[in-house]
Parts: sequence; C-alpha cells; structure tokens
Amino acid sequence: GRIRPGFILAAVVVVVSIALVPLLPPGVVWGAGVASDNEPVAAADFLEREGVGAKLYNDVKFGGYLIWRRFPERQVFIDGRNEIYGPLLRDIAASLDGEVEWTRFLDRHRIDAAFLRYAPTLQRIVSTSPDGRKTVLGERAFSAAYFPKERWALVYWDDDAMIFLRRTKENETVIGRLEYRAIHPEDWRYEFAGVVRGSIPVAPILSELRRKLAEDPSCRRAGGLLAHFDDLARDLSARTAPEPPRDGKME
Repeated sequence: GRIRPGFILAAVVVVVSIALVPLLPPGVVWGAGVASDNEPVAAADFLEREGVGAKLYNDVKFGGYLIWRRFPERQVFIDGRNEIYGPLLRDIAASLDGEVEWTRFLDRHRIDAAFLRYAPTLQRIVSTSPDGRKTVLGERAFSAAYFPKERWALVYWDDDAMIFLRRTKENETVIGRLEYRAIHPEDWRYEFAGVVRGSIPVAPILSELRRKLAEDPSCRRAGGLLAHFDDLARDLSARTAPEPPRDGKME
C-alpha cells in the first residue's frame, strides 16, 4: 500500500531523460526512413549510378538495408534472418576453407560484384598443393584474402563499405575508370609493411588517397590513412637523404 521513494526517483529520471533525448549527442534527426549516417547509403548510390552488381554478394550486415533499397528489382544475397538461410550459411562456411572452395562458391552463385564491410579480424591465407596439403601463408584482411586483386577490382570505398567488381568484360569499363590499384583501405596494414620493407611504392598509395579525399572530403578513413602513409613517406625520405660532408664541402 506504500509507494517507495526509489520508484518515484526512477520515474522522474525516465521522464527527464525522454525530454533530454533531442538535446543529447549524437543528436536526433526527425523524419521517416533510414538514418543517413547508419547505413551504406553512398555505396548503394554507387551501385545504382554505375549499373553494377546484378549478382551481388553482400555482407550479412548490409542485407536488410539492401532489401529496403533494391528489392524487388534486385534480390539480396543474404540478410540477418538466419532461420531462412540455413543451407546458404552452411555453404558459405564450407567454402571459406580455402581459395579453391571459395572460388567455386562464387562461380556457382554467378557473383559479379561484392558489397563488403570492414571485417574486425584478419584471415589466414591458405595455399593448397596438388597433393591436397594446405599451407598457411600469412594473414590478410578478409576482402584481400577472398576477393584477390587478380580477379577482383576495388572500385568504391568509404567509411561504411567497399565494392569489388569481378574482372569481366561487362565490368571492364567501370573498372578502367574507377579502380583503386594501389590503396586497399581494409588491407592497409599489409601495404604499410610493404612500404617499410621497400616492396611496395608509397607514391601511388598517396595519390589514390588524395583522389578519394577530393571525391569525398568527409571520408575519415581516407584522411587517417593519408596522414599515416604521408608520415611514413617523410620518415623514409629522411632516412635515405644523403648526409652532408663533415667538412661542409660538397663533392
């Protein structure tokens, strides 16, 4: 028969919190639809603008948005409803065991483009010899491991997603105009190590990062990578600069 003080305090906190929602970060945008800063809007715009991705492999994270954005004109490859994708999920898991299995998987589904997120972990690169033995060659980003440059071209990326096109005759015009040949925004650690070792030139990477920022000045990933590789380039240049002669005379 009594009302506890704690209950009254909790009710007051809830009411005050609701009133403060519009004032607290990150801010509230009123309206209907999908929040522009919460989904890969620009990447989906690219698909429509360039007319690519008829048979699109998409990360499960983006499935719901792509249904909302592209259905019924385009079918989504997979989305978060695991209960209806049991056979496909088992097929994906089995195909991730090696390069040969994954290539067959993509061919079987006639995938001509990939719409990928930035994976949180690295993937082992496994080589299979003719006798069936598997050797781990190293670790790379998921997109570099499963969509290698020899067969796939990176044509778009931003802070949310990356788009790769299969190197086919149908895609060659878009690839010729838009491919990023030097920078890989997910596999940048491998490229950074290559620059340090001297096996990868830094100038093309810097050029493509500046290109990306010219196209999309708001891309935080491009800005951060540019600063990172620019610092490395200056450091390497300072290390290789010739030392002045000790007597002050140039020879």
